[in-house]
Amino acid sequence: MTTILVRDQLRFEVEGSSDGQITVLYDKKGYPNYMMVIPKFRSEEASPEFGKGVCPAFIVNGIEKSEIFIGLNLAVVKGGCGISIPGVEPTTRVNFDQALLYCKKKGPGWHLTSNAEWAALAMWCAKNGWLYKDLRSGMQGFFSSRWEWVGGLRLNDGEIQVLPNNDAADNTKDQGAESELWKSISSKGDLVAPGEDGSFAYHTDDNNGVWLAAGKPTEKEFGYCRFRSLQAGDGIEVPDILKQLLLFPANLDGAMNVSGGFWAYADGESVPLRGGSWDDGADAGLFALVLDIPRSSSSSSIGFRPAFVPEKSAV
Repeated sequence: MTTILVRDQLRFEVEGSSDGQITVLYDKKGYPNYMMVIPKFRSEEASPEFGKGVCPAFIVNGIEKSEIFIGLNLAVVKGGCGISIPGVEPTTRVNFDQALLYCKKKGPGWHLTSNAEWAALAMWCAKNGWLYKDLRSGMQGFFSSRWEWVGGLRLNDGEIQVLPNNDAADNTKDQGAESELWKSISSKGDLVAPGEDGSFAYHTDDNNGVWLAAGKPTEKEFGYCRFRSLQAGDGIEVPDILKQLLLFPANLDGAMNVSGGFWAYADGESVPLRGGSWDDGADAGLFALVLDIPRSSSSSSIGFRPAFVPEKSAV
């Protein structure tokens, strides 16, 4: 059983030096993990631009959670588990499914950081007025020289598909290519069956353009833009859920730097990368999103990060 309340000297020191924003959690194999503590908040508390209601990352299987924990460091694999600890070179050349498994092996509640959780972190930064790096919060440990897998999101022939809220935090949920749990997003922001007419998708063209539109695209091309420059097609009213999941830019000018590039491929399945390398310059950042590679991809520039949500949590 996962132990999360070990009051040892290490946890005491880490919490004390970070004003409680970072803690140490132990997985079922006893490995310590340095984790950021993100308390539950409502979307409108981050910015009215995100809409209203509890941030989706704090709802797992319909149950609200009082906090989520996101690894401070990219994972290094030990004993078949992905461990978040500082001062070590992260494990790379891991594909999407391997990253899911390395996190699942840590025990109940442990999982690959989801896109909903990544988005919550960005919203939390906006809420607290943090910049890209903030020494007091320990955020400098969060950003690295790697892209990283996140779960609960994919493109399928350009159509945006997700697991509801933060159900990707439940490591028993199937995120496979043939899973029946994937949902598309209707023009009203509801989750519906994949392929339903009018569901949101990213459209591309042979000039590398990309934009948000309703219905699957006819052109199966790569597209790129800066995330903050992503536009919606004519007549499209963007629902809050797309902003809450960082799939469309909210107007956060004055709140924080909405940095990062956006890539999409409208042919077959693509699973997401977030973050980016320092070498990517302005294309890296909290809002950067890569949706143009298959789940089988692996390279020295791609890692992953564990997260944890208690199975039982007071709200």
